[in-house]
Amino acid sequence: TLPEISNKYCAGQVLVDIYDNIWVVIRRNDTYGLYVMSNDGKQKLHLNVRSFFTNGEEDQITNMNDVFCITEDNEGEIWVGTSNGVCVFEDPSMVFTDSESDPYYGDQPGVNLNDGIYHPLLSTSTVTTIAIDGGNRKWCGTLSDGLYLMSADGEEEIEHFTTENSNLISNVITSLAYDGKNGILWVGTQQWLVSYQTDSKDAFDQFIDV
Repeated sequence: TLPEISNKYCAGQVLVDIYDNIWVVIRRNDTYGLYVMSNDGKQKLHLNVRSFFTNGEEDQITNMNDVFCITEDNEGEIWVGTSNGVCVFEDPSMVFTDSESDPYYGDQPGVNLNDGIYHPLLSTSTVTTIAIDGGNRKWCGTLSDGLYLMSADGEEEIEHFTTENSNLISNVITSLAYDGKNGILWVGTQQWLVSYQTDSKDAFDQFIDV
């Protein structure tokens, strides 16, 4: 039983990470967030999703509790899509150390535009879904801005597909699924389903005929 959230929140997407912890997107009216618990139920946390950035002179804390999706990348990091971009928890094993005196912050990657200015990843977009491809790159679907392909660290925009520059049938992206065997990205949209042949595939555990 989860008295902290039952009968108070609706449960959304559920993710089990490599540490066997369970992450749940929770919603009440128009307010979202994250709830995390250990698999044995002994540790539970209503996580305040916030990113932390510093340039050595000034600290920036961004509230990112308006959560729409979560996914785990190929290195075990938790990527969270929100109404103001993406928040990344690089070491999810530390999630239960969160406290008022020592908050467990995420990181909002900065896109490198070579101008010396911090540009938070997709900060003006609502990220509704994230898929990870074989190169650990991030495919980010948005509520109205189409589909982005970002580098593994989120610091480089590789592609931005919209209805204007591609065969994408809607800029409203509702879901993504990556077929690593064939390198195909399946894109759920407001207008139905499309597929895209990426230039990436999952790696094999064993190689023969080398």
